[in-house]
Amino acid sequence: MFKLSPSHQNILLRLTLLLFLLVMTSARSVLAVDPTIDPPPETAEEAETNKLHNTLLREGNYEQLDREMNQIQFEYEQGIRDDISLLHLSYAFYDNDAGLEAKFNDWVTAYPQSYSARVARGIFLRRIARTARGTAYISETQEQQLTTMEIYLERAMDDLQESFSLTKKPLLTHYNILCVARLLGERELGDNTLKVANEIDPKNFIARYKYMGMLQTRWGGSLQEMQEFRQEVEKVGFSSDLVQLFDDLISDEIVWLANLEQGNR
Repeated sequence: MFKLSPSHQNILLRLTLLLFLLVMTSARSVLAVDPTIDPPPETAEEAETNKLHNTLLREGNYEQLDREMNQIQFEYEQGIRDDISLLHLSYAFYDNDAGLEAKFNDWVTAYPQSYSARVARGIFLRRIARTARGTAYISETQEQQLTTMEIYLERAMDDLQESFSLTKKPLLTHYNILCVARLLGERELGDNTLKVANEIDPKNFIARYKYMGMLQTRWGGSLQEMQEFRQEVEKVGFSSDLVQLFDDLISDEIVWLANLEQGNR
């Protein structure tokens, strides 16, 4: 059972029903693709740091790993690093090796009040759920795959929910809940999560970009919604390079819609 905050309670309780409805949907099937990496790309230094942290996890050096990951979170909360860097340095746990689950469990056991340990295991379980789901259309996906996905998503959400109270600005938690919402096509959960994420960090890029992907037609949104959200994004004050990433999503959507229309002729 989830330990739900009020803002998510009604939505997440509909998880099982949603999965059933998705299975039954064929006419408007969508691809369950949660992009592995959101732009912009990580730096070479961030990639090396992620490699180190993944090694620390595999070696069971939880003391150093926990200290360094919580320092990253602290630096974000102090304004020393931005939300994009925070996200990039969570890629150390974008490892789909199911055998690592015991390592994550040991880390959480050793540091049960660690924000980084909880959110890291949540990330890992979310991505294992995505792997179990696969990338085929719903109509081409076996029921067992969806059942396995649901099991891992429930466990991931348990960890993400627990992490809320373990730090002052759990933006990374909300980003990963947005990933879950997109995987499920759960728009209402995405709307509520984005709202809270923007309250935590009004200038954040990562939650807004993830949400923009949910507005694609294939996820139940529309080109118009994407364009309207793009206008809102422009008011935040992002650099032109970051704004261009939203424009790129719109361009991709226009191409996707054109291909869809041509395929339906």
